[in-house]
Amino acid sequence: MPVASPHCSTNSTPPRNCADGTAQIIILDVPTYNSCIWEGLGNKAMPSVLSAAHFHDEEAAYAYVEARVWPEGRVCPHCGVVERSGRLQGKSNRLGLYKCYACRKPFSVKVGTVMESSHIPMNVWLQAMHLIVSSKKGISAAHFHRTLGITLKSAWFLSHRIREAMTEGYVRSAGQRLQCRRRKAR
Repeated sequence: MPVASPHCSTNSTPPRNCADGTAQIIILDVPTYNSCIWEGLGNKAMPSVLSAAHFHDEEAAYAYVEARVWPEGRVCPHCGVVERSGRLQGKSNRLGLYKCYACRKPFSVKVGTVMESSHIPMNVWLQAMHLIVSSKKGISAAHFHRTLGITLKSAWFLSHRIREAMTEGYVRSAGQRLQCRRRKAR
């Protein structure tokens, strides 16, 4: 068997045999941390999906959800008027609260969704939704309790609401209470 010649280049792709009849050894490049280049980040590794701002900051989470629920402007869920609302600001108002100038009722992006009438922060809802849809076999309430740092009761509530929203044909109107189906005892 021929031996590799020391003057043969392994970085380029010359023919299989060198000019002197020896075999060429091809060394495959193994990517390292320094070779990960992702859209101008230089020597940094590709960021995780969970490092996005809407998973860690409640204000960014509201902005993220509002951009997806209202792509053409805010719509009042009570009367249906578009863009005739303003943000309620002040110390006593909660984050993401708007007031419709047509019907004079307050609303947020949570109205009419599974997140309505919930005290769980929006960024925790988004983390839970991401965990449920990205897991192969599902996630228990106890796992949510440990991972998200919420109570077991809140984790159960959160997981059941998300699973209910994932059912086929799910529609919820503003103010409607979500009924959890109970299994019959055998």
